[in-house]
Amino acid sequence: MPDSNEVRAGPRYARAMNEQAGLSAGTIARRLAAMSSFYTWCLEEELIARSPVARVRRPRVSKESLTQAPDRHELACMISAAKDSGPRDHALICLLGLNGLRISEAVGIDVDDLSSDRGHRLVKLLGKGSKVALVPMAPRTAAAVDGLLNLVGPLTDTEDRPLFRDRSGRRLSRSAAYSIVKKLAAAAGIRKRISPHSLRHGFVRISLEAGVPIREVQQSVKHASIGTTQRYMDQMLALDRHATFRVDAFLEQDVPRKSSGLRRLLARSLTDGQRRVERD
Repeated sequence: MPDSNEVRAGPRYARAMNEQAGLSAGTIARRLAAMSSFYTWCLEEELIARSPVARVRRPRVSKESLTQAPDRHELACMISAAKDSGPRDHALICLLGLNGLRISEAVGIDVDDLSSDRGHRLVKLLGKGSKVALVPMAPRTAAAVDGLLNLVGPLTDTEDRPLFRDRSGRRLSRSAAYSIVKKLAAAAGIRKRISPHSLRHGFVRISLEAGVPIREVQQSVKHASIGTTQRYMDQMLALDRHATFRVDAFLEQDVPRKSSGLRRLLARSLTDGQRRVERD
């Protein structure tokens, strides 16, 4: 049986993440879920007698995302700013904004991953869980990638042939890509806090606004569950249908006439009530 220190290890770790590291509720919940899965496996293999995280309460995570996504106008401005910045930035923003790629998928693209089929320009991606997918590129994205390939020039036969490179010729890192996105958002005059993941959010929302069926959007961004994609739509509808718009429109109506009608209705109700009391 585990001793008392082992049993208390889970709660102590949860408190440390919350109080010392200052991590978000979503990050803490994911880490505790990973630990729970690991210790469940240990229990099944009879490596331990009790899971240290069995009674650890996970924080509640809101389904509403707080990520600030660019709208269609802002995304167009970012693509324009990226085109002025150079071929690498142009291709990167097109893939992130017009294909909704994860940043790890984008910087992980090799030159050999580019191909074509029946007139479609394709890129092979290595996504979550090492799942491979072939994704088509829009003409604008394909043209931006071609511009980057022309800049790269002839390549040597090496194992690592990254599409996106830094100044030293090495594969562009995720942090460097984040800095590029932040720089281009500022150049486009966007005051929101834009990150590579913001562009993925923007792709989903703009797709839904453009009338793309939700199932096709799910397949495009490779969400494992359609519920994940549905949350984007629910959040959009919650904004569009908020009660504040009806209240504002209601106040613009003929308030005195409506108020007088309400007063007459209340007066009639009071009179009827008095009559019933007198009869009783």
